[in-house]
Amino acid sequence: METNITKLQQLYSMHLHTAKKVDKLLSKHLPRGYAKKVADSLEKEGKQITASTVRQVKTLFLSDLQTLNTLIELAIKTKADAEAQKKKLKELTS
Repeated sequence: METNITKLQQLYSMHLHTAKKVDKLLSKHLPRGYAKKVADSLEKEGKQITASTVRQVKTLFLSDLQTLNTLIELAIKTKADAEAQKKKLKELTS
């Protein structure tokens, strides 16, 4: 995990606290099949990219800011959906 934070700082010139947040989001909140979802989303924006390239950006093997931003957006949406489902379940069981 520390290695990822260091790579985020180096590749994207991120501050330490931002790199920690991004690493946590990407490691905990990306859904199954995230690579295809991100590739499809970027294709709609006019960028041709493969799922393999998306995975390489996520593992910080490649540097692509647009792809990283799309990964972060997907992780944030997935986290929000999970929190909403937990809240709904809590309301139903109360």
